[in-house]
Amino acid sequence: MAARGHDRCYDALVSRTTTSRARIRLIWLGAGLSAGLFGCATGPIPPTYSQAELKAECERHGFWWHPDDLTGGFCEPDSQM
Repeated sequence: MAARGHDRCYDALVSRTTTSRARIRLIWLGAGLSAGLFGCATGPIPPTYSQAELKAECERHGFWWHPDDLTGGFCEPDSQM
């Protein structure tokens, strides 16, 4: 009779240990995936259009392109119209 009680305790201990290991593995997996996603998300985002493409689009519509080193340039409508 004592052997049965011992088996139940052992089974409960093994079950808890297995559950704990599974949780730890999931935590490490989640941390690894999070680090991978956040690592990729912090990279610089390139501009959609180059300054030459923006200038060409501006001049195609009859506007004036003003290059600017600080903001990259801007398109201004013809003020003489």
